[in-house]
This record gives sequence, structure tokens and C-alpha cells, in this order.
Amino acid sequence: MNTNQLASEIVQYIGGKENVNSYDHCSTRLRLELKDKNKADISQLEKLEGTMGVISEGNQLQIVIGNNVGVVYKEVLSHLGEINSEKNEPESGSVIQRLMQTISGIFVPIIPAIAGAGMIKALLAILRTTGILEEGGNTYYVLNFISDAPFYFLPFLLAYTSARRFKSSPVLAMCLAGVLLHPDFSQARIDELDLSIFGAPIVMANYGASVIAIILTVWIMSYIEVFAEKVVPSVIKAIFKPLTILFVTSILALVIIGPLGTIVGEGLAVALEFLNGLAPWLIPFVTGAFAPLLVMTGMHYTLVPLTTIQLSNLNHEIVMGPGFLASNMAQSATSFGVALRTKNRDMRQLSISTGITALFGITEPAMYGVTLKVKKALIAVIIGGGAGGLYAGISGLVRYSFGTPGVATLPVFIGDNPMNIVHAIVTMVLTFAVTFTAVYILGVGKDAKINITDEGSSTVEKKRSNEKIDIGKPVIGTNVDLSTIDDQVFSTQTMGPTKAYMPTEGRIVSPFNGTVSMIFPTKHAIGLKSERGVEMLIHVGIDTVSLDGKYFIGSVKEGDDIKQGQELLTFDVEKIQESGLDPTVLIVITNSTEFNKVETDTEDDTVFRIN
Repeated sequence: MNTNQLASEIVQYIGGKENVNSYDHCSTRLRLELKDKNKADISQLEKLEGTMGVISEGNQLQIVIGNNVGVVYKEVLSHLGEINSEKNEPESGSVIQRLMQTISGIFVPIIPAIAGAGMIKALLAILRTTGILEEGGNTYYVLNFISDAPFYFLPFLLAYTSARRFKSSPVLAMCLAGVLLHPDFSQARIDELDLSIFGAPIVMANYGASVIAIILTVWIMSYIEVFAEKVVPSVIKAIFKPLTILFVTSILALVIIGPLGTIVGEGLAVALEFLNGLAPWLIPFVTGAFAPLLVMTGMHYTLVPLTTIQLSNLNHEIVMGPGFLASNMAQSATSFGVALRTKNRDMRQLSISTGITALFGITEPAMYGVTLKVKKALIAVIIGGGAGGLYAGISGLVRYSFGTPGVATLPVFIGDNPMNIVHAIVTMVLTFAVTFTAVYILGVGKDAKINITDEGSSTVEKKRSNEKIDIGKPVIGTNVDLSTIDDQVFSTQTMGPTKAYMPTEGRIVSPFNGTVSMIFPTKHAIGLKSERGVEMLIHVGIDTVSLDGKYFIGSVKEGDDIKQGQELLTFDVEKIQESGLDPTVLIVITNSTEFNKVETDTEDDTVFRIN
């Protein structure tokens, strides 16, 4: 997989850099906030070699990459560069969608820090249990506060990510976290002093490892920052704007927001403990059975705050660890089950490789490569994950620190209760046994097939055969050599077989009967799909998107049925040239992999000959 090319194509199909508000990544997927999701070509993104699936939630697009996401993200970073958040547009979508986007945007970036610290805690548990380190020794003491640091100073991490999310100053946000964690304030709480400011009493709460308080504080700060920007005169803004923000928000944080956040956080922790005491099997059972559905929609990140709150208050959690351990093992077992039952060599290889990654807690390759594509496989995953989660709940399994549940991270289940790790192992074995049984009873994988093309990319669709299609010219003009085109994507035919014409008439007509699948808002590009399945992009000019629709007149709209020879759009060739731009019309077959052969070396009246 050429990661640079993949990144380039991703940026192209999401609508370009100008369509991106912000972007980040988690352990398996790119997460992009788009200004206009309608500009993204999701079908093309799903077809790219190196992507496993695309999840759309509101204006957030999640592109599932798998284990190579870090490498691809760096390449995307080089294409997109820094996004100026001050120019970002407001998010759209329902309240629930915006809430999910906000939670994931705040917590996803900090997961590597708390997961790394969690694994150090797990390592300490192993070293202590095996007697290699003594709990009172210097090495143990140092490693222990190293593992505690990201949790104790969690408000600093959340202040930074919250500020990015709420489009406010990260530096001022972290200053507010410093106010809540200042040693003098902490010592005053320990000494049980009564503090006040301007007569308003300050609640002496412990904000170390807190979650809700700092998020609410930064959210309020974002509004105060906007207010200060408007009311503070420009000549003194450099000094008095940060003064206003810190002064007002700090007082509000200490007197109102912080205590409120603490009450909410502790209330959620108490509610979870009450639910766990009432029905200890319920939460692990639900997450074990339905984790794949949560992961598919990205909703599993909404559980991270609850997990963090439990770990901060109780030093263990039941929200994600036990249930996701069962679900991950069910994904792995289903993949291995398909590998044993299928007669298709390529499917067997894919199932084995994805089964191994799922065994170590990374389930997206198994989910998008096997369990969502093989008939009834997802049912087996739900049955096995539910059974394992049920046992985990009944046995009282807990997770003592962060870490993607899997074989390599079993130490996160080592803690004060020596039987906890035993219950974790039983959960894994039981899940495998139930899942394998479900795979065989349901007949999962018996007829599973997958074809590997000569280029090495996987596809579950057969190429069209014995079908000859001639595509005529949609524009009147002369042929242009692609090597002279000043656009690397088109000149190298990255998007598919491409032809170029210098127009002698500013008019585009439909080359076949079909439908309009896409029209760019600037009208310089239009996507078509023929009745026989040919997908085509017609792009007028190089960099003509900068004209913002000037000199272009559209004759159809997205979703319209079209007939061969019907006018689609007109444009002014001379005005485009006077603007210093190249008016060359580029025609691309974007789904060429679905056909055996697409010829571009044809006579003048035929642009493409497809077999």
C-alpha cells in the first residue's frame, strides 16, 4: 500500500483541504470534521486500497484504516497541514450527533497517554505479584508516580483537547487546569481551610484526575473568550483580553463550575455503582454483545468519560474493559472459525490475519474484512460476546487501568483481587467456545469467498465480463496529452483512466443515459453514472474551483435522470483563460476496477472503450 498516494486520494475525496475543519486519529481510524459532508465522495473512499470502511456521523467522517493509521495520518498531515480553527464553521447535525463528536474529539487524543500509563500500572502489578519489585522500593515508587501522572494531571490533558474542540486558547485553558490543581489550593483543602473570593465561598474540592469540571470550565471559557474579543479595545487587547479571560473564568471555576462538575462526576460514579450492585451482569453483557455496533458508529468513545470517572474514583472500571474483552475475543473467534470452514484460500488468509489482530484487541480489520461481510458472522460475534460479557459481569470482573482489551493487555486485569485475572482468562476461553459453537451451528463461513486482484487489493465484487461499452465525447474540443496537464492527480490518472480535451465550445453534454450522482457547488465538476454502471467525473479546467462558480452555469441538479446528448452545464472558455486558468476538460472513469479493461487509446469520437 502506497500510503502517500492513499493520503492524497483521501484528501481529494473528502473535498480537499478547504473542506476540513479539524482532523485527528485513534488506534484504527482517521477522524475528520468536515465543513460540508456532501462534498465528500464516500463511495470512492470505501473503494480505496488501504481503507476498510467509512463511518459518517453528522459532519464527522471516520475512515477505518487499521493498524497503519498512524503512518497514513502522518501522510494526511503533510497534505492538509495545520488547520486554522478560527476560520472553522459551526458544526451541524442533531444534538446527539454534536455531543458524540464533542466527546470523541476531547477524549480520543488523550487515549495514548492514559493507555500508556495504564500499561505501566499493569507492568507494576506483574512485577509486584511475581516478587521482582517490592512495593516500598525506590524503583516501584518512581514507576508508580510515573503511571499516576497522566491520571492526576488529567485536567491539563483535557484542558488542551477541550480548548481545541471548543476553538479557544489551549494555553489559557491549561492555565485554568493549573488553578484547579495548584499546590496551595490542594494544601488548603488538606488543611481544611475555608477560602473565599470577594466574599463568595470556594468549595474545597479535589480536582486531581477530575473530568467533568475542567471540560465545563473550558466550555464556559470559550464564550468568555469570544466576549473579551468583542469588548476589549484593540490597543490594549494583548494584555487585557487574557486578563479578562483568566480573571473571570478562574473565579467562576472555583466558585461554581468546578464544584458543579465534581458533583456531576461523583453522581455518575455513584449511579454506575448502584446499577452494578443492582444487576452486576448488565453492563458487561450489553457492551459485550453490542460492542461491534458501538464501534461501527463510533459511539464507543462516548463510554470513555464514564470509564475515566470510574477509574479516577474507584481505581477500577466495569464500563468498557470486561465487555470489550469478551467482544474482541468473539471477533477473533469468528474470524478463526471462518478460516477453518471456508474453502476459499484468500478468505482463509484474510480471516487468519484479522483473527490475530482481534486477539490483540484491534477488531476493525476483522469486523470490516470478515464479520460484516460474511453472512451471519455478526450474529455469532454478538452471541459469543454476550455470553462472555455475562460471565464477566456475574464473576465481578473489573479492569484496573486503560488498555485495549486483548491477550497482550491481560495485565490490566491484575489488581487487588487475585481472582480477577482468572476471571478474565475464563471470560476469554468461554467467549471463544461459545462463538465457535455459534459459527458452526449458524453455518458461518461455509460459502465465504473473496477474490484478490492482481494488484493485491481485496474485493468481494466480481468484475463485469463480456460487456462492451463505448463512451462518446461529452465536449467538443481537441485531444490534450495528459503529460502536459499541470495537475498530478489527473496527469498520473490517479483517480482512474483519464482523457483530456481543450474545449472549442463551452458546453458539456451527457455521453450516456444515466443519472447525475454529484455536482460540485462551484459547478466546475460533475459526476455521472450510466445505466450500465459506468461512473464518470467530468472536471472543467485546472484549479477552476477558485472561481467559485463564476463563468459556470449548471443545467441539471444532483439526482436528475439524464439522456445521452443532454446539456449538463455551460462555461465561458475565454473568461476562464482571461483569469489565468487552464480550461482543459478532464474526463475520468472512477470505477474502472469493476471492469475487465478500459481503453483510452481510441478514435476521436470514442473517449473510452470498456470491456
